[in-house]
Amino acid sequence: MISVPVYHNVQEDAEKKVLEYNTRVLADVLSRYLEEERENGIVSRAVLREIMATAVGDLDNPLSGRIDGTSLDETWITYINVGSQSENYGGFTLEWNGYEAEYTPGQAIKITNQN
Repeated sequence: MISVPVYHNVQEDAEKKVLEYNTRVLADVLSRYLEEERENGIVSRAVLREIMATAVGDLDNPLSGRIDGTSLDETWITYINVGSQSENYGGFTLEWNGYEAEYTPGQAIKITNQN
């Protein structure tokens, strides 16, 4: 009986570590993608909506093919913080497997359980 809660905690910790790793990978990929788009003069709300319209691992997602070594089929970017005037990238929110990760450049990743 004692091992069930311990196993659950170990599993939950492992899932949070996977999410934190995926968040760090996505932070880098998304930052580079948005910088490229900004340099090309095409960062717009439509571009951001397109990124959020499908799971990151979906072939229709603009970030698809830019990420190696992670399984992101059920990972969704639900919010991207980009300044409307400056177009500065300020982070994003990610949902995966019942968890939400909030990434802000220069700050710790905040992970919450959605269940």
